[in-house]
Amino acid sequence: MLMILEVILTIVAWRRGWKSKSLIPGVFGFSIGCVLGLCGILPTTFPGILMGLELLIIGVLGFMCYKGN
Repeated sequence: MLMILEVILTIVAWRRGWKSKSLIPGVFGFSIGCVLGLCGILPTTFPGILMGLELLIIGVLGFMCYKGN
């Protein structure tokens, strides 16, 4: 559900003028998730870290949508 919201916010931020900069939060979150997975840190171990990361990404994208460029 949160990924759908991230995609929608990314599209809105893209259209608001951020262009390729709107992709940075999603790529950052995906990269951190992959690194944590490769290190063996499962989502069941630290669910707060992953949820905080998702909420941070949504917050940044929301700000980008609100602010425009």
